[in-house]
Amino acid sequence: MSAILEINDYELTLYRGAQALYQAPAIAIVNEREIVFGEAALRQFRLFPRASNLQYLAKLNADPLSQPVKLAANHADLVYLQLKELLQICSEDLLLAVPGNLKADQLGVLLGIAQEVGFTISGFVDIAVAALATNPAPPLVYHVDIHLQHAVITELEVTGEVRRIRAEEIRDCGVANLVDSWLNLIADRFVAATRFDPLHTADTEQQLYNQVFNWLSGVHTQQELTVVINHAGSERRVEIPRSELENKAAARYQRILDALPAAAEVVASARIARIPGFASTLRSAGHRIQPLAQTAVGDGIAANLAAIADNDSGLRLITTLPHEHGATIPVATPHAGGHAESLRVTHLLEGHTAFTPESLPVIDIRENDGEQWLQPNAALTLNGRPVASSCRICPGDVIEDGTRSLLAIRVQPDTLTPNDQI
Repeated sequence: MSAILEINDYELTLYRGAQALYQAPAIAIVNEREIVFGEAALRQFRLFPRASNLQYLAKLNADPLSQPVKLAANHADLVYLQLKELLQICSEDLLLAVPGNLKADQLGVLLGIAQEVGFTISGFVDIAVAALATNPAPPLVYHVDIHLQHAVITELEVTGEVRRIRAEEIRDCGVANLVDSWLNLIADRFVAATRFDPLHTADTEQQLYNQVFNWLSGVHTQQELTVVINHAGSERRVEIPRSELENKAAARYQRILDALPAAAEVVASARIARIPGFASTLRSAGHRIQPLAQTAVGDGIAANLAAIADNDSGLRLITTLPHEHGATIPVATPHAGGHAESLRVTHLLEGHTAFTPESLPVIDIRENDGEQWLQPNAALTLNGRPVASSCRICPGDVIEDGTRSLLAIRVQPDTLTPNDQI
């Protein structure tokens, strides 16, 4: 079986089956001695701003770096070197899952680089199409994903197959943009509370950057983000309510809202579903949102491997795949959580960990006439509202207990175990 490389510069991910062999941002620290990629580069990003690069995978061209060195002179060189690191992890044939905003010439550059590295490319498939191939969906749905400096909205038609209609890149609302806005908010709070600006020195700025990224990735899920900065032998800390951080992100989220039609059916990648405030913002705007499992792309590819890697028809970008569920999400009436019911909840997601409701004593979900109801509990809120009476619960709802935030999701039964010519 071919390995899968999912092209996303926030989480460049290499899979073998359901196993993620590699997952790291496409970030590079470039100097004359060495080039550092991924998580290691992320942890040095604010220490060496002039040597830092985070646009090369999104651009996929031969434009020169702002500070070229002997080891890498342009964006394509950095893509080549990061993929070369992946070759040491997995030398199997690769299926490339790519976002819909990439143009044909960029796909050609990606293909050429991957082949030059030494990979055999057995197919290309659109990420959104693959993600929906094994997930129930309405007849017209919008897949939303996030990258470092932009989001991608893909419009899909779902019948007996899932087909990409169009894809749109939404600039300046990526993870890097969100982090920058949060750094400024937190720095202002530090100045007001401690008269110390953590953005004044590279070391303290990197400390702040690391903690915000940790919180974003699910390490911190409490209602307040506590940031601790060590400088000159002293420790300074501030606490920022999660609500303030979400409000700071509202302008970025609005760019995505502006690109969606009214009352849209939205499926969200696991990446963007965990961004604080994103799901609730869409629900408040009248959209119905269904988060996807982290393995959605890999599952869709595994179920359609022969169609994607059909070498007899040449190497093509696959934008249509069979859809085994058909259009199975019914139209339903709004419920107490503020959006329509779509599917049963099987798990509650905190960061990267999924819990069954039964494993969390504070959560009491009961069945009634085929529906699931969260029982009254003064310690809980559902989508920001107190749970004063029984509330119907569906995937996409957020349960909070003051210390943690849990996203209600549905895991498909088969995941419970570990066309344009280019």
